[in-house]
Amino acid sequence: MTHEGFPEAGWNTFSTYEEAGHTVAQVQTLARAADPIYEFWFRFLGSSAQQDKTWTHVLKSLAAHLGVDAEGEVKKVCLDA
Repeated sequence: MTHEGFPEAGWNTFSTYEEAGHTVAQVQTLARAADPIYEFWFRFLGSSAQQDKTWTHVLKSLAAHLGVDAEGEVKKVCLDA
């Protein structure tokens, strides 16, 4: 959970599971802007896209650490506009 005063409020969940004989690692994030000014920044000035790049980098680095050359996949769902 993010701390009080952070521009974004939310949770990150990290997990792994096995699918078709392969281990899958994932990061699920549920986030919203903490106030309307941050909402504008989050939606229109690239903050959301930067977060996608960050988590893709983290997962790709984890794969490389484990000796696997793997690409990440991003799926986005807007729960409440």
